[in-house]
Amino acid sequence: MKRQWQRWMLPFLALILTLTGCAEPGKHEVAGTLAGGALGAGTGAIIGHQTGHTGAGTAIGAGAGALGGNLIGRGIDEAARANQENNPPAGYNQTYTPPGAPPPPPPPGHYEWDPRAQRWIWRYDRSY
Repeated sequence: MKRQWQRWMLPFLALILTLTGCAEPGKHEVAGTLAGGALGAGTGAIIGHQTGHTGAGTAIGAGAGALGGNLIGRGIDEAARANQENNPPAGYNQTYTPPGAPPPPPPPGHYEWDPRAQRWIWRYDRSY
């Protein structure tokens, strides 16, 4: 009877290790798994103690909590990854202006570059 669990437990563990071995978890996914497992184990132990099955309650609660925490953490990581891909870093689309050069001209109109003030000036009358 003791060896009966090995018939299904060893292939099950091999399958789990194979499926999760190549995954690269994010930081929230790992933290969510650990926190969910700890909270689930504590909750499962309390509920299991009340029903007379403390060990089973702890195991079931830890598994359910780890799964829930993993899913929540994975969602947070995916949202952060999508946000990072859609928003380029600051200054990504800005043009470079070397020091000492005048800034790019303003929109068309009656503007003139004043070299003494180092700025564009609005001129109402260009006949001066």
